[in-house]
Amino acid sequence: MRCLDRSLPPFNEVALTCFRELVYQELNVKVNDTVISLVEECLQQEIDRASLYLHPSSVPKLLEVAFAIRIDPSCSWR
Repeated sequence: MRCLDRSLPPFNEVALTCFRELVYQELNVKVNDTVISLVEECLQQEIDRASLYLHPSSVPKLLEVAFAIRIDPSCSWR
């Protein structure tokens, strides 16, 4: 006599959950890489743009403020 545990989820539900997790893990890595690449590209464009009109000594302070605001939007940099 076989005893079936009725508290276990159905096989198709487990399979679908596993599939979703595998797809999420694969896409998550690709999306993170893409977003980081785009952020770096935008940052480089802003640095290039700022270098056209700012004195070179101003760029490090600008980057410091930009990163501070990005990390903590409520920060006071003045």
